[in-house]
Amino acid sequence: MKKILLHIGTGKTGTTSIQHTLDKAARDQALGTIAYPRLKGRDHNFLSALYRQYEDLPRQYRSRYAERRALLSQDVATFSDGLRQAIRDHDEIVLSGEYLSQFTADQAQRFMSDLADLGVNEIGVVVYVRNPASRYLSWVGQRLKAAASFASPAEFKDMFMDVLDVWGGLSAKLVVRPFERQQLYRGDVVRDFLLVTAEFFGRDFGAENVTVVPRNESLSAEAMIVMQRYRESFYPDDHDVFKADSDRLYEMLETSKGELPQTTPRLKREVAHIVMERHAEDLSALWRRYGVDLREGHYGGDEKPPTPRQSYVELHEILESYDEATVQHLLLDCLRRTLSGD
Repeated sequence: MKKILLHIGTGKTGTTSIQHTLDKAARDQALGTIAYPRLKGRDHNFLSALYRQYEDLPRQYRSRYAERRALLSQDVATFSDGLRQAIRDHDEIVLSGEYLSQFTADQAQRFMSDLADLGVNEIGVVVYVRNPASRYLSWVGQRLKAAASFASPAEFKDMFMDVLDVWGGLSAKLVVRPFERQQLYRGDVVRDFLLVTAEFFGRDFGAENVTVVPRNESLSAEAMIVMQRYRESFYPDDHDVFKADSDRLYEMLETSKGELPQTTPRLKREVAHIVMERHAEDLSALWRRYGVDLREGHYGGDEKPPTPRQSYVELHEILESYDEATVQHLLLDCLRRTLSGD
């Protein structure tokens, strides 16, 4: 009997930590008979390219293959062959890719049908969902990699209920988990996923002994300010376009967190309130249908937050606080590292 467990995100819910942990565990033979195939890097996001047209691919792939469509076709064929071989060779497989959460119902159904044609008898789908206010802040930080602008809180919509409707309508076991520290097993999303994996395959493969590989890709409040100012200065009209220099800057800012004291980013209370109110109906549906409760606001306190505006276009308008001196220090540090070749 062949069984596959699909981890489909959603994005910014510890997916990279889960993928790095699974990849290392597979190489260390710490998953027992469970396979986590390495087909194109540590994740399986490239599955998107098998079922979506180029124009609909995530911006990462549109940027990579913009001038190399023939290479895209070649990589799709290689990835597809590798996946088929992995399924033939193993009866228990885990695949992880947050871009799967972007599939339409038709694309998801085609994927399920292809797995069934390859002899897969049982499919599980694991989805982690995040408090929308927290998700919005994380989304803004991620967007700054390839754009200076971002949607205002009044415009932002996390489509997690659409994701659940798509994958819940298929012949697969759907597992919905909250990305909230106090609700996760041992307060850790990787440990939580390993527990879900053991339960799906119906046995203990030694999950408690698997080494967790933590990956924290969020920026500080000051680093977010630096990224937005950089993109505004040099690429104001390039939206969803990755640039090698801004990629390098982002990496520098990520690694600077362990070297310079910085501010953990938090939304202003009124901004978080806008996001939570916009998602109130979906959050209630999430609780009713799946027993997952993310309705508690992230603006804190008992008093009502200030009356919010609807339009926010600069980071300083949505962030609770940041330190301008630290912003300048980060800029000089990045310049020093560039000049010294670090």
